[in-house]
Amino acid sequence: MRKYLSLLLLVLLISVQTFAQITKTISVTNAGTLTELLTVTEKSTITDLTVTGSLDARDFKCLRDELSVLSVLDISATSIVAYSGNGGTFPSSWGSAVYPQNVLPQYAFNKDVTIGKLSLKNVVLPLSINAIGNFAFQYCANLTNVTLPVSLTSIGNNAFYSCTSLTNFIIPDNVTSIGSSAYQFCHALTSITFGSNLNEIGNQAFYECHNLKIINSRNTAPPVLLGDPFGFTYLSMIYVPDVSIN
Repeated sequence: MRKYLSLLLLVLLISVQTFAQITKTISVTNAGTLTELLTVTEKSTITDLTVTGSLDARDFKCLRDELSVLSVLDISATSIVAYSGNGGTFPSSWGSAVYPQNVLPQYAFNKDVTIGKLSLKNVVLPLSINAIGNFAFQYCANLTNVTLPVSLTSIGNNAFYSCTSLTNFIIPDNVTSIGSSAYQFCHALTSITFGSNLNEIGNQAFYECHNLKIINSRNTAPPVLLGDPFGFTYLSMIYVPDVSIN
């Protein structure tokens, strides 16, 4: 009986450690140094992380590849600075790349094109960024919520490709373009709100979003549709401003 109880306690302890929520707030003074500010244990246990300060593509590589159970990420109080080199988020075999200032890096949470960060569920993006890079969240299958800043003006190609847990999305008013395949295969997406300045939607942007039924458009003029943005998507209702009904 004593051996049985000891074994049961051990199992319970392991379970608690496995599902424990580990929260941390960290300030990055020098962009590119996030990996040095976290211990090996923190990288394998932190689930909820708030970052302030300056980040570049090297820090996003750390967030993507080294924080193995990261679920909730708040980087709203950070600024993204430019970086050029081979230490960023691009697949390593591609060599050096240029990452612009105030842009969420391409492949920020997508490794080697086909591998998304599956632990990631909730992200609050920096208040100062103006663009989401191509493939930034591609294949992040468990991502349920992304808070976009009002400063955002464009969403890149394949940015949320196959993010199959997203159910709704609100595009800020300053966004003027949504890239090709940006939300393709987001099968759980049921509704989306377009901002008042959206003027272009790329080819296959919402291709095979089978459950997308409702579009709320705050734009008084319909955006230009490039190619076939809504192929195999079965919309049932589109809401527009009163002046745009005709």
